[in-house]
Amino acid sequence: MDTPLLILIGELDDWKRAAKCSSRMPKGKTAHGVILKVYPGAHHAFDWGGINMTYLGHRLLYDPAAAANAIVRVKKFLAKHLRENEQTQ
Repeated sequence: MDTPLLILIGELDDWKRAAKCSSRMPKGKTAHGVILKVYPGAHHAFDWGGINMTYLGHRLLYDPAAAANAIVRVKKFLAKHLRENEQTQ
């Protein structure tokens, strides 16, 4: 990995499986951080406010707690890495 990576995924996501993400995480330390956060009980599209449907056989369901936590994590991740990027330029 040559850039920081933040992966936020629902445990019950049947479109992009959390287990596959977990199995592909780097073993050991990387040059840049790779963070995986799996939200227990959350489905695909957990951050799409108000969505509750099945599309192409996949469950899409909003999870307000997971979405709120994801917003905080993304803001912190971007603030940290944008600040680091500014310091190196």
